[in-house]
Parts: sequence; structure tokens; C-alpha cells
Amino acid sequence: MRICIFARAMYRHRPQLVPPMGLLADFFSSMGQDVCVLTPALPDTSGATEKEAGGVVHYLPGTSVQGTKTAFWTQSAARFDQLHAEQPFDLIIARGAWSYGYFRHSRYSGQVPVVQHEGTYPLWLHQIETRENKALSALVPLLARLTAFYDRPTRICRRLATRVVCNSPALAAGLVRADWWHPLKTDFIPYGFDVTRFPLPDTSGSQGRPPRLVFVGRLTWDKGVMELIDILARLTRRDVIVEAIGPVSDAIRALLARHAVQRGVADRFFMPGMIPNADLPQRLAGATAFVFPSTHPEGLSKAIMEAMAASLPVVAFRIPGQDTLLEHGVTGYLEPPRRVDCLIDRIEALLADPSAAALMGAAARHKIEMDFEPEAIKRRWQDLMATVVREHAAKTTAAS
Repeated sequence: MRICIFARAMYRHRPQLVPPMGLLADFFSSMGQDVCVLTPALPDTSGATEKEAGGVVHYLPGTSVQGTKTAFWTQSAARFDQLHAEQPFDLIIARGAWSYGYFRHSRYSGQVPVVQHEGTYPLWLHQIETRENKALSALVPLLARLTAFYDRPTRICRRLATRVVCNSPALAAGLVRADWWHPLKTDFIPYGFDVTRFPLPDTSGSQGRPPRLVFVGRLTWDKGVMELIDILARLTRRDVIVEAIGPVSDAIRALLARHAVQRGVADRFFMPGMIPNADLPQRLAGATAFVFPSTHPEGLSKAIMEAMAASLPVVAFRIPGQDTLLEHGVTGYLEPPRRVDCLIDRIEALLADPSAAALMGAAARHKIEMDFEPEAIKRRWQDLMATVVREHAAKTTAAS
């Protein structure tokens, strides 16, 4: 099958992170699919055509990852038309509004089935559902209609897609609620995850070392980085260290450093910055737990999956999508959003009982092995793609 992916970003845009569409391009290529990716220009605004992620990536000059998508919509439609005329595509994969150009500007619009792949929970709905406010919850249908005026291209892409694939059941349900007056055909297919990159725990060299808590992600306020410092300061054990791994702006780094000094933990709170993804397994190895006080609208947190693959118990807030990964009391702990005191209690329990923490970490790794095994996920994608192509062909025949 020949697949065209409309991607916001690829590896050349973010060399130390794994972009979602890059992950999917790699995955589809490993399935033996012929993959082509259309993505914005390189950071210097130049264009290029490169072998990457098992396929061919077209960086479109004059377009940008940031800011308005208008230039990308017109250029991606033109490049799609050129490539499709040379060798027709069987399927389009896209996320957000990045395929809007195909629907609005391509002369082949509607002729190729589109699978819209979504990974981020609607922010307005997330903010309501992570607060215990029944009055606001009752207003969700009305608020859904009001918010329809925002990011209209994304909603159009979802409605025109043959299928909307989400990386968690919670996200699929959330999108249906957000577009309740335009029924969406949704499916849940998580990312496939190869745990073999992550070695099994070896505690032989950890004796006598201070306990270490790890966080991985962007160091931003909605990811809970300020709470990490507060948690560290309130733990009864005074030898625990925290590593907050991920990209951070100079302004936020300075504020966090100052807050760590004020809370008296500057010598135990570390921000090593962004590290290559290939180095992450070694960095996670030997930690006591993975702490993730994020209230960001995650769809399916890759950072949590990596921590679980590294045999770490996870302590996080119960936000939509997290229960796809974590079983409370078995693979980690899920506590009410913004209840930092609950996270502290759970961390204290893990620090006090390393054997229980290790058992929970082993259960976490086992879940990733069983539920996200790449070959099983490939079969689900193959079935879905065949169904989508068949449904689109039947619809086209009926319309003619």
C-alpha cells in the first residue's frame, strides 16, 4: 500500500525527540508499506527530499512548523497532486489540520481515503474533565458548539476523514463529545512499543546510592515541573534526588532554579536538558520511580510508556488517557489532578518499600510487552487500512 503522511514535524525539525508522525512513518515502513511524508521546510526554511523514517520525506520550502499553516496547505496540496499523478496513493494519514490543504486545494480531493490520527485531548474539554465541577460538565454540549469556531480546519479534517484513529479510548470518546453534532467514526490503536531497547533492571550497582526520581518531558508549567520541586522538598527522606529530563527555555530554567533554592533542594534537583532518545533507556535505568505530575492533555504519554518499559513504577495524575497505560496499585498510582499531597504519599510508600516498587515496575514492563507489542499493533493497522480502503471504494461507487 502506498501511503502519504501529512506531518507537522519530522526528525530534522526535532532531532532529539521522536515526532508522532515520524514514529508512525517508521512503523508503517516496518510493515512493508511504501511511505511518503509531506512536512514543513527545514529549520533554515529551505526544502529537501530525503530518505528518512523508512520512506521519502519532502520538506516543503517556504513553509513553517510554527505559525500559520496557509503556505503548507497550498504547497502540500500541489506536491501531493504531483506525486499522486506519478504514482497514486492508496491512503492518507494526517493529524490535526495538516491535511486541510488536501481537502481544500488538491484536484484529487476526496479520491483518496484519509485516516485522521489524533493524539491530543481537546484542551477545553480536558480542563473541564480534570476538575470536579458538575455545573461545567453539564455545559459540555453547549461549550462544544461554541468552541467549534476555533481551529475550524482541524474539525473539518476530522469530519471529512474516513476514520479517526486515536491513541487512547479516552481520546476517542473525548473527540466524539467535542463534535457530538457531527458523528465521527473513531477507532483506538495505540503506538506499538519495542521494549527490547530497555534492559531489565540490574540493582547490583545501586546499593548505597540515593533514591532517584525521574521525569521526562517538556519542562513547562502544565507538565508539573514546579510541583516536582515542591514534591522533593516535602519528602521525609532528605537524600532523594530528582532528574527532570527534557527541553526547557532559559526563562523557565532560571525560575525553576530559583524555586529549588527557595525550597532548599537546589543540590538535589537536576535539569540535564534534552538528551538523545537513544540514551534514554540508560538514563531511566536504576531509578526508583517515574513521577509525572502533568495536567497537559496527553493522548497516550510516550514518556510514561518508556518509563514502564524501563521497569519503573509511575506516579501520575488521573487525567483522560492515563488509565489506558496505568492500573492503579498495580503498574503505578493515579491520583486526582492537582492533588500533590496524594502523589507525595505514594512516593513515600515506594521509597519505604523498594521490593514493592520493583514488583510494580515489573508489572509495568509486562503491560507494555503484552498490550503494545508491535506485531499485534501492526495487525490492527493492517485490518483497519484494508477496511478504510474498502469502505471508501464502496462509497465512491455508490456516489457514482
